[in-house]
Amino acid sequence: MLKVGDLVLAGISGELMTELGMEVKNQSPYTGTVVITHCNGSSGYICTDKAFTEGGYEVKVTRLMPGAEKTLIGKMLEMIHSM
Repeated sequence: MLKVGDLVLAGISGELMTELGMEVKNQSPYTGTVVITHCNGSSGYICTDKAFTEGGYEVKVTRLMPGAEKTLIGKMLEMIHSM
């Protein structure tokens, strides 16, 4: 996380599904929150829990399990609130 004034750059390793990034932005106390993917590593696809029930390429190759969504969003928001 990097905060400059009211702008927050929230980076995460891997390719985050749009819904997850939007949830972080919606819950952030900063209106200028920008979620940046592919930061400092290669975690692969980061899927929503819903995507696991829908199927598709991303959920077949992700390294994460259903349930990771809540933890990832929670930790990102925790970091944003601590700034």
